[in-house]
Amino acid sequence: MKSFPRCWSRQWPSIEAEWDLSPTPRGRLFAKLLIFKKQTELQRWWRQALKKPGLGRYTIGAVNGLFRWTEGHRANRGWSPPNTDTDPRYFCVIGLAKTHLTMEVICHEAVHAGFCYAKRVKRTPWMDAKAFDEEEVAYPAGVIATKINAVLHAAKLYPKERP
Repeated sequence: MKSFPRCWSRQWPSIEAEWDLSPTPRGRLFAKLLIFKKQTELQRWWRQALKKPGLGRYTIGAVNGLFRWTEGHRANRGWSPPNTDTDPRYFCVIGLAKTHLTMEVICHEAVHAGFCYAKRVKRTPWMDAKAFDEEEVAYPAGVIATKINAVLHAAKLYPKERP
């Protein structure tokens, strides 16, 4: 798998901000957080940069695990195991639209990122969500949601509250 770029905002002016978030204090694996100016820009980037169709018209946030796998196949001397191809630095990319930065959206996408992290750590990207223990997903999801909240507050990207 080709390595995911460390900086996307230079190539895509529709990206307002980006950060690398690690679910562990001294971790080497990161989620790439991208904040897009509008939801249409998020959808366009997903389609063009990641080459991933399927974001719906009303999509305001998305997560994609950065791994590929090939199914096992019958080799000359038996069955070969599934082969995984991963990005060395990032386990997922999280895209959020600046116009819809709410805790509901952030928590929802953080749970998806938590699953991506659990799959990457266990080296099992093909496993179903129900195969994981709650804690394997809940801890990284909580840390990721907290870090997203912190960087958005620090960058003053949350919408102003109405009186």
